[in-house]
Amino acid sequence: MKIAVIGTSHVAMIKLGWDLILTGLPEIDMAFFSSPGKSARTRKLINMVFGYHAVVPHPDEIVIGHDARTIDLGAQDAVLQVGYVTGEVELASLLERFAIDGLPATVEKPFRLSRPAFDAFCANLAQRYLPPPEWRGWTGPRLTLQPHPNPNVRCLSSPREKFQRWQTLAAHGATYLAARDIYLDHFETALGQHGIALLRQPAETFAPNGLTLASYGKGAMDLHKNVPLDEDDYVHMNAEFGLLSLEQYFTKVIGAPVHLPTPSPLNSMKEV
Repeated sequence: MKIAVIGTSHVAMIKLGWDLILTGLPEIDMAFFSSPGKSARTRKLINMVFGYHAVVPHPDEIVIGHDARTIDLGAQDAVLQVGYVTGEVELASLLERFAIDGLPATVEKPFRLSRPAFDAFCANLAQRYLPPPEWRGWTGPRLTLQPHPNPNVRCLSSPREKFQRWQTLAAHGATYLAARDIYLDHFETALGQHGIALLRQPAETFAPNGLTLASYGKGAMDLHKNVPLDEDDYVHMNAEFGLLSLEQYFTKVIGAPVHLPTPSPLNSMKEV
């Protein structure tokens, strides 16, 4: 089976996990094509060929894990797109203001929302975050989207504005996780109508507050520079997270559980 793993800098966790087990799965040929940060924005999918299509390369172009500016997705049996944005910001904004009927409530909110109204919101949000038309209804490889992981719990001490919403959500983790599952159910249904699968964050990686356990951030790498990420990077995950994702992905794509070879020892201590 030929599988292309494409996406943003979050592809690193899948590559790190794969490197630990690749010799034990000779029946799977895994190709990687990732671009970090703003360098990912100008990539396009044209006639099943993904990457940089401009004749003259832009100085910002970065490709990690592949020796060309494009990759032919039509030649693959499956494609995993990692780091997909699913609408978490809009969901968070709603949860800051509304208490949802039937969901755990730990604090009073200014407004209440019925469950049917919340379902309608989720269904609408799911439609808005579908990938562009060229990514839908493929007759060739099976496309699977993996959203970017939730930040790890160490972000609770960060003063940076980008983590303030996560800090608010984490204060009411049970509500957030329940609402997130409902939304992702809607998103998965919407994707399925276009032949696309959804790979969710492995359940065992969540802390009770809805963030990712700190241990899964230890050892995260910047594959472009080939160095460990800074201590204040809370959004990228390590090889162990990648292994759990791969196990879930292989089961979903191949349709039967895949026994992953025993990898090198990893730090599996779970911290909340």
